[in-house]
Amino acid sequence: MQRNLIVIGFGLLIGAVIGFYLGWFVLPAELVEVTPADLETEFQDDYLRLIASTYAADQDLDEAADRLGSLGREDWPQWLLAETVDQLLSQPNSAETDHMVQLSIDLGIESPAFNQYVPSAEPVEEQ
Repeated sequence: MQRNLIVIGFGLLIGAVIGFYLGWFVLPAELVEVTPADLETEFQDDYLRLIASTYAADQDLDEAADRLGSLGREDWPQWLLAETVDQLLSQPNSAETDHMVQLSIDLGIESPAFNQYVPSAEPVEEQ
């Protein structure tokens, strides 16, 4: 009985070593021509937040717009607006929210929800 367990354990060990070798060296998985447009929706949402954070750091609006375009979404302005408003509702005082609002505003997307983030002008006195 004990001999059988040793043989089975040794067989499993040899099988694992052979599988590891085949998987990593002989037949590794290769991804070719993968773009952000190939991401699932939830990961595109994460990518959007990364775009906003990168824009906050480098202030390159053209590059941010190109990155948004690389997602292959024709509805990206509406999507960006919806995601930014969702972010405002879920985490109103986070840096990530500030980054998304700033990106949206700089891309010309407007919403009443952004009013608290837009620097207010001098109050106009009514006469």
